[in-house]
Amino acid sequence: MADDRPAWARRMYNERQARGWSQADAIRAMRAHSAKELPGTSSLLRQYKRWEAGEVTPREFYQPIIAQTFGTVTHAMFPVAPKRDADADILAVTGMDTLELVSRLQRSDLDQATLDGLRIMADRLCSEYPYMPSDQLLTEGRSWLRRVADFEGQRLTLKQHREILTQAGWIALLIACVEYDSGDRQAAETTRQAAQSLGMEADHAEIKAWAHEIRAWIDLTTGNYHGVVAAARTGIEAAPRHSVAIQLYRHLAEDRLAETLASEVIQASTDFDGTERAPMRLAEARITLGVVAACQGDLEQAIHYGERALSAPRKSLPSLLMVSRDLTRVLNDQYPNEPEAQAYLDQLHALTP
Repeated sequence: MADDRPAWARRMYNERQARGWSQADAIRAMRAHSAKELPGTSSLLRQYKRWEAGEVTPREFYQPIIAQTFGTVTHAMFPVAPKRDADADILAVTGMDTLELVSRLQRSDLDQATLDGLRIMADRLCSEYPYMPSDQLLTEGRSWLRRVADFEGQRLTLKQHREILTQAGWIALLIACVEYDSGDRQAAETTRQAAQSLGMEADHAEIKAWAHEIRAWIDLTTGNYHGVVAAARTGIEAAPRHSVAIQLYRHLAEDRLAETLASEVIQASTDFDGTERAPMRLAEARITLGVVAACQGDLEQAIHYGERALSAPRKSLPSLLMVSRDLTRVLNDQYPNEPEAQAYLDQLHALTP
């Protein structure tokens, strides 16, 4: 496959290969996810081959079917250019600016516009994880979480209640990550448990899976390997095809799926202009690709990914050192006398407090 294919075409190929499907298998799976009858087998197979080769972009009708076939959502596989101005987004979607949104929340004035504004603010907080100082992000995150929690005492519809729980769950996950990055492990675990509870009450698979991933992450840094396995398996069961599974599959040494999902995380975390978001997630994804490359005998590529992970502008050192242990182990086992491997290990050792 040519490397210059569109990202969605490469992902279609990678997702199919990860499942061990032929192209004929893929179109059979598409039929199971389509509410309407699709073209005949020979015609659809020809079309699918053109899509996977990157020769033609799937029409809007087919995009959600393809995404569902591979266990994701349309914009994750066929992304549109992201927006960065949360205030402008709130104004465009709801007709309110941020100040009015806060005022409505304080008055417990909950309508669809307020919910839309709240969703955008939660997205903004999560997207600012790589950029905002930790103490500022904690203050803002906790402030918004309190505002959201205040609605629990109000009379809400079932849909409103689930939306409130979902946004509270995302914010709580963010706070848990920042607390852990800041070295407050006990607070991070308490907040993680709260996020998991919110995910369970909202029946939100991805929030539940991320809560288990953070549990596995904490267990790794404390050497509780039985806990890692238990949390990873539970998280994969909750959301087997969400990008969170990349961390969980690597914890269980499922290299093939981990490699596919690592590539997905890197793509999803990189803007069209090359700006990288979620640096710790990107670092973990690159460590995963480094481990896979090392196991396949490609030392040069393994070192490349390892060094890219270490160059992240914002690091949680305990986490970075922990996720690097997989690569360290493989390099020590398979390349004990290679100068390039030893140079990387020396670089990693220099980061150890």
